[in-house]
Amino acid sequence: MVGAKTSCVFLVLSFFSARADEEASTCSSVAGGCQLNHGSTPTLGDDMSLLQLQVEKDAQMGTTEAEGSDSPECVAITLAMSTYGTYGVNPPSGFVTANKYEKVDPGKDVDRVVWFTKGQKCWIVFMGSNSQEDTVSNSDFTPVDKFGLKGVHSGIAFELQPLLDKLKLDFGKMRSSCTELTVAGHSLGGALAQVLAMSINKQGDPLGAQLTVNHLYTFGAMAVTHTKQGDDTTSDGCFHGALFWYAAKGSVHTFAVDVVALHGIGGQNVHRPTKALKYLVSATAQRTPFACGTPLPQADALAESMSFASWITIHVNYRKWVGCTHDTINPFSSGIFR
Repeated sequence: MVGAKTSCVFLVLSFFSARADEEASTCSSVAGGCQLNHGSTPTLGDDMSLLQLQVEKDAQMGTTEAEGSDSPECVAITLAMSTYGTYGVNPPSGFVTANKYEKVDPGKDVDRVVWFTKGQKCWIVFMGSNSQEDTVSNSDFTPVDKFGLKGVHSGIAFELQPLLDKLKLDFGKMRSSCTELTVAGHSLGGALAQVLAMSINKQGDPLGAQLTVNHLYTFGAMAVTHTKQGDDTTSDGCFHGALFWYAAKGSVHTFAVDVVALHGIGGQNVHRPTKALKYLVSATAQRTPFACGTPLPQADALAESMSFASWITIHVNYRKWVGCTHDTINPFSSGIFR
């Protein structure tokens, strides 16, 4: 991982600074990266029995089954995880990489967005956090006006700008070749996807893209705007697609929810998710839906309720929680978290 030689793993892909001191006691710097002192390589393990949604709460809130591996959300999360290049996930069959756009800070950070095509259907898919620099951006949630939107998460705007500067050079090609456009991303990538989709579809076309985002899919992403905003091209302002977050049984609230509930990145108290259908998903791929316009309930922050090892394993396995695969990614066997 870029920058691993000087940063402990809890700074990488993690958004919860409040846990840093606790995690530091189990993490010691070594040549080539950061070593977790757990003895054996961490896996999902016995913690999973503690990460189930309450059956009675599922019933009360109307859970639904996953749609299956060929569903648009499964295509979206598979493409999103493939952008990292470190988890052994490849794009679904038939997808071609039309172009890849990167901002590279040598020795520190790589940010990436990929334009995929399958026939005339196009996907713009953002990679998530992979460095301490990304963590700093995740935590800088002061609202700013940017990309034609009001009150955007400042760190997300900072991360998007250099990628957008490269991506927009291909907007003309997309206009001529794409009959349908989907934007997607995982983690920080899901936040970038929300901002791009809202800005492209914003009335007045502030980016000059002359495109329309037809679908938006995000997984484990933070909320990105101070007020509830959405798709200016639809009558109800709601994007087609869906936003997904893993949820377990909470200790204070009914749920402990991944990423979006973290106050340290603007969750719950500052920013709101983009207007779209929302799902809380469980370890058994059950879904609790919240219709567009229905706010998510107050929740515990999942990352603050468990060890880093348990949380990061959950966070990189949305393909499983959304019901797309039975395979489990072990982030500690990829070479990133060692």
